[in-house]
Amino acid sequence: MSPSQTKSNQSHPLAAYVCTEMGAALAREVIGASGASSGSLMGGGLSGAARAAGGGGHTQMFLTELGELPVDMACDNVVELRKSGAGVIVFGEDQNINTYRALRKAGALEYFPMPVTAQDILSIEISLSEPANLSRPVGTRQRTIGVIGTNGGAGASALAESLGHLLASGRDEGCRTALVDADLQFGSIALDLDRAGTPGLMDALEAPDRIDRTFLQATMDQVTETLSIYSHTLDLQSDIAVAQSGWPAMLERAKTEFATTVVDLPRSLILQDPMVLHALDVVVLVVPAGYAGVSAAVRLVTHIRSVHPDVQICLALSEVRKDAQLPPKDIAKALALELSAVLPRCDAHILRAQRKGKTVAELYPRAPYAKACQDILSSITPDNGSRPSRKGLFRRAFK
Repeated sequence: MSPSQTKSNQSHPLAAYVCTEMGAALAREVIGASGASSGSLMGGGLSGAARAAGGGGHTQMFLTELGELPVDMACDNVVELRKSGAGVIVFGEDQNINTYRALRKAGALEYFPMPVTAQDILSIEISLSEPANLSRPVGTRQRTIGVIGTNGGAGASALAESLGHLLASGRDEGCRTALVDADLQFGSIALDLDRAGTPGLMDALEAPDRIDRTFLQATMDQVTETLSIYSHTLDLQSDIAVAQSGWPAMLERAKTEFATTVVDLPRSLILQDPMVLHALDVVVLVVPAGYAGVSAAVRLVTHIRSVHPDVQICLALSEVRKDAQLPPKDIAKALALELSAVLPRCDAHILRAQRKGKTVAELYPRAPYAKACQDILSSITPDNGSRPSRKGLFRRAFK
């Protein structure tokens, strides 16, 4: 193999970094058929591309070969390349689905296990980064908040619904909120809010790359101008494993279209697919004040931190159901977390809200429960990072 030794600081719309003869042949075909006004072919694979990216110049797209690189190092290289604003596509011999998920989570537009053709690569739809604040108004904070109850009946769904309502309480782009029910078997958000289910959620999970604003408007329940809902349950005999595998990518794509995404997240899902946690910026852990709740919370916090150490965890103590009523400070100490809020018992308010198909915070905005929800939102550290915007087909990116 004798790839072109073009200097790393030269500008090219498309740069390929390969490490095998087969990879070089594939890259030549892609460059030739892409319509790029210029292109370069170099050695070093994915790691070589990451090293070259620091040398200046501008590249719109990196086509890279994984080679023998360990997955964790490969992900670090993808992150470095994405910082330049360029798109990254990876191909390699590794057939492991976890490799695919890890690289996509790190920011790769796609990972292709070999064998793959140039047409396969050229046919995908991609997202290229634009300079910060061009795709969204200045100051918009894009976050995904996962609400997880440590025990059934802790009030996690009711909290997610109220947080969604409060976040969407406005009319500008910064208030655009998605409320997503991630329980495909026993989810209740649509029923709680007296809304129709959204079967389009299954299409979003099966093909996350299709998600853009038009797709979401067609498949989500538009409750208000700023609040949209995904909530759909499947037959209990359905095999949901394939659909559930789409959650990480689907949530990442939804984040590009909403200022905030609130996810009612069943604890079983983060155990079955830990990659879901990497799609979250914040976890709100809803813990009943009893021994079983605290025990489950300790185990879940350990799991969450082992999978995603950087995610912010907010502790919401729930008094929605009666329990052993352990002192809040003792629970916070056991979990090594600061207490964001105590959700007070409010049976009458919850009952009336359920009957009216409203959230508790919407129906009783001045009640202690709504104040506790506001305290939770106030405790969440904002994330000002910008996200990529949709640009169309790969071959069109260079024309």
